[in-house]
Amino acid sequence: MRTFTHVFNTWMWAHALHALLFTLFDYVSTGHFEIGFFVAALLIGPVISIPALLVSWFFFQLLFWVTDSNLLRLLLWLLATTVALICNLLLFWIFEPFAFLEGLQFIAPAILACSMIILLRKNQLYCFFTSNELENETDLV
Repeated sequence: MRTFTHVFNTWMWAHALHALLFTLFDYVSTGHFEIGFFVAALLIGPVISIPALLVSWFFFQLLFWVTDSNLLRLLLWLLATTVALICNLLLFWIFEPFAFLEGLQFIAPAILACSMIILLRKNQLYCFFTSNELENETDLV
């Protein structure tokens, strides 16, 4: 359950940053600020990306079996979350083919926000893997 908590916390922080980045991207492209984009990204974004949360949780659990290098785990975690976000976009593309192009404007800030939060939380990630490895070693005794 600790894996889900770590992934969920990362996911929630990424959504807060995603709303800010999405609003900033919209401001740069249109030249004016609209609070509606911020509120929509903040409230609707987490609901739409629940499949990405579940896929990311699955990928995160696989990181225990991959390697002992924390740096490699960090890089694979960045790659896995990017893949999860793209899979989430493709899932909605299956149900609504015309929404794919509209979804592309959301995916760039989402990937950037997720990557920034993962890099900001890298110490928690390192502690998470170190503490779990130690707990697993004591389970064997």
